[in-house]
Amino acid sequence: MDDLPPTDQFVVADSPPAIVPTRALTPRQAAFAQAFAAHGSAARAYREAFGCGAMSAATIRRKAYDYAHHPAIAERVRELLAQAAEGVTLSARARMVRLQSIVEADPSELLRIVAECCRWCHGAGHAYQWIDPAEYAQALRIAHAANQARRRAGRTEQPLPMDDGGYGFRADAEPHPGCPHCRGEGTKRVVVTPTDDLSAGARALLKSIRQKASGEIEVRLHDPLEAIDLLNRMQGVYVERSVSVTAHVNAPKFEAMTPEEQASFIRSLGVPQSAGPLPAVVHDAPPDDAPALPPAIVERPAATPAPAPPVEPEHGDALEADPYAISRRPTSALTMEQMLARSRRW
Repeated sequence: MDDLPPTDQFVVADSPPAIVPTRALTPRQAAFAQAFAAHGSAARAYREAFGCGAMSAATIRRKAYDYAHHPAIAERVRELLAQAAEGVTLSARARMVRLQSIVEADPSELLRIVAECCRWCHGAGHAYQWIDPAEYAQALRIAHAANQARRRAGRTEQPLPMDDGGYGFRADAEPHPGCPHCRGEGTKRVVVTPTDDLSAGARALLKSIRQKASGEIEVRLHDPLEAIDLLNRMQGVYVERSVSVTAHVNAPKFEAMTPEEQASFIRSLGVPQSAGPLPAVVHDAPPDDAPALPPAIVERPAATPAPAPPVEPEHGDALEADPYAISRRPTSALTMEQMLARSRRW
């Protein structure tokens, strides 16, 4: 990082500690600090400030981490965040104010569930009530056409609707507590508040509005929990820590070890061992004119394991005549011989 200010330009006093940069940031460093304070992503801020080109993602993350944790740039980011909280940096403050409006907005200001009277609530004798004679005449024409189709199909006709309940239905009327049809509960309906009547906070909560072909209105709202999470990240509420550890281990070649050292090394790995001596590893020297071949591995046959102690049969059943049925090792475990056989592939 050639363009980072050197750390020796900072003076740390014994008491109280204070870090004061002796020179201003470069334009790119200032742009990185501004972008990092705006959205909180170091990698994104590095791309916006430096352009990256064909730089790999791993390199970008490493450089972005170094920039974000450098004292001069970190101090500038803290200044920008403090200014945003005080209303000095308008771009960051505007985002924080909008997120705060989404968190504090009341969704019921946009959408409400209301209970309205049913068609039988206020009709004469609690019979079906029509809005006006025109609506009743339209219902008669539809019912008459349906009966004609049933008659042609040889089906039973349905009775025509009646206007015994009268006219004057209003959906916004209160449900009648003595209605035998809805039992005084009415019908539930979702009411969308006109956008002209919404407050600034409710408008911030509104994400999108779409009217479908059927006339239904679809309203989508922002998630307040996501707004809280973004607001916490901008205000530095979360503390994220990451640790990167690189270890370098020098180990001798397995072929250069003595059989005892090989056995000790395998035991240190926790590999199960079997009885018997270690297999010999023999390297066959090919003729001079023969092509190069991998060294052959000759394994000695493993010693026969000792039979397991007898087990008392349960409920009088005879035990299977297999002395090794109980002492077999699971197939997933590798023995010392198998490990040595595969040592050439390590």
